[in-house]
Amino acid sequence: MKKYLFAIYFLFLISCECPPNIDTKQEIIPSEFSQICFINLNSEFPKIDIYSKNLLIKENLENTLNSETIYSKFPSGNNNLAIRSNNNIIYNSFVNVQKENFYSFFFYYSKNASRYKLLEDNIKDDNNAHLRIIHLSDIGKINIEITNEFPQPIEIYLNSEEFTNLIPFPSGLIHLKIVDYSNNELKFDKQIILQDKSITNIILTGDSLHLNVFDVKTIY
Repeated sequence: MKKYLFAIYFLFLISCECPPNIDTKQEIIPSEFSQICFINLNSEFPKIDIYSKNLLIKENLENTLNSETIYSKFPSGNNNLAIRSNNNIIYNSFVNVQKENFYSFFFYYSKNASRYKLLEDNIKDDNNAHLRIIHLSDIGKINIEITNEFPQPIEIYLNSEEFTNLIPFPSGLIHLKIVDYSNNELKFDKQIILQDKSITNIILTGDSLHLNVFDVKTIY
């Protein structure tokens, strides 16, 4: 009888599928989704997690000046988006995204507050590289000069909170200069590598004294 009871107990043990720890973070893939590239530009929070309706979407998103990232699946429609750091909610809002569309979400710090900007990525299925410049710093107007093997340089002017469209380029090097329009002070002067089938986001944050220039590449 004891052997019989032991056999039943043993079968019960091996057939039991133990649930994961309730505290274990698990990234969830929604059934109907958009694609969002999440980019952390916020120096106040060097590492963040992205949630929607308490479901983990992206974990340990770091704040780095130069990085490569990919898209994450996010529930389509008008949905909650919460940002946590060290398990504390630091930002809570709603975003409205369309099914199967692509977006970039920029989390940054400006004028003593955390903010975000959501941009749609209208990507054509081609072999070009794409460049986008996003001015999120507290500097006013900036002058951008892009040179390559063009007959003439490309000049762009942006005010704070403005951004360019996705500009197609062949892959390779471009030379990028950014100047403070108010005093003609050179703020950035560097060669940038553009890659096929990717978006190179050049993003300005901070202020005139502490300007950050991010080079974030999104692979699609």
